[in-house]
Amino acid sequence: MGRSETEEAVVRVSVAVVREGDRVLVGTRRTEPFAGLAEFPGGKCRAGESLAACAVRECREETGLEVVPRGVLDKVRTVIAGRPTIVAFVECVPARRTRRGVSEGRMRGTFRWVRLERLAELTFPPANGGVVRRLLCGGR
Repeated sequence: MGRSETEEAVVRVSVAVVREGDRVLVGTRRTEPFAGLAEFPGGKCRAGESLAACAVRECREETGLEVVPRGVLDKVRTVIAGRPTIVAFVECVPARRTRRGVSEGRMRGTFRWVRLERLAELTFPPANGGVVRRLLCGGR
């Protein structure tokens, strides 16, 4: 059975929520919509790509960091740039660890490690609200 035109029009976005101990990987969005706001690495899923595979790929492309997906934290239906969108937040951990953790010097772009308690000081796009609240409460 095929998908309806409505289902075809929905954009699927997968976001990597990368945690290492009491820190999470956060960047600053460079493009519209939401330019200048805090963001987790992520982007549009390719045709046939799973949410986990998309989160891993987007994290690698945006940060240079290899991650391992642990599961979907949340899914949010929203409208972005006038298009119906489903945003999936995938919990991930760095694929490789050292005694001191993953160095920011090895990452690309605007991404950095932020302590969980500092997330409240950042402004994220509206769809991120539920995940940010869970992280602030120590939940996964």
